[in-house]
Amino acid sequence: MILFLDTISPFPKFVLFHNNNIIQSIHILDKSNMKISDNIVLKYLIFERENNFQDKLRKLFVLTGPGSYTALRLGISFMYGLSISKKIPFFGIPYTSLFSNLIKENDFSKTLLFVCSSNDQNFVCIPIKKKKYIIRKITKDFLCKNIDFNKYTKCIANNKLSKEFEKLFKNQNELHIINIEEIFNNYIFSVFEKEEIIKPIYISDNNLFN
Repeated sequence: MILFLDTISPFPKFVLFHNNNIIQSIHILDKSNMKISDNIVLKYLIFERENNFQDKLRKLFVLTGPGSYTALRLGISFMYGLSISKKIPFFGIPYTSLFSNLIKENDFSKTLLFVCSSNDQNFVCIPIKKKKYIIRKITKDFLCKNIDFNKYTKCIANNKLSKEFEKLFKNQNELHIINIEEIFNNYIFSVFEKEEIIKPIYISDNNLFN
């Protein structure tokens, strides 16, 4: 079995896979408590008990960002601890690596990736050459001054965009809202074959720091 942690979405969750199938998922946050720090251990234990995977996990995966600093820090730390304590291989996946697989080569330069994260934090991944991206945290000032949205005709996002952001894409032909765990299930098993160093993508004042 494989345990996947989506750390970047507005509602982080654990997803369990077996034989390339999604078995079950559980949201970490709930209406009674919206702090990932308070919920992650309890929700993991509930998830483990319900699915009886205590000794069946073979690999751990986590999205490394961009996203909320708190969600990334706590989520990755939790999975690191699980990896060490249970001696399970641990893999980190940048959002851009996962979603760039969906983009045709001819469409790369005109496709934006958007990340809607917890704590009302949002990021845009701006394409540059050879499937590389500049990642920026979205603010009103940044949107007004730094992006010419008329250059882009396509957008891939992990969550429904706010009405304010949707207006920015009025000239686009395609806006796709993608289910992260389905994309993970379709692509990840053929891409990641060895354990890698986890490098969280933290963005502060629109600078990358580790």
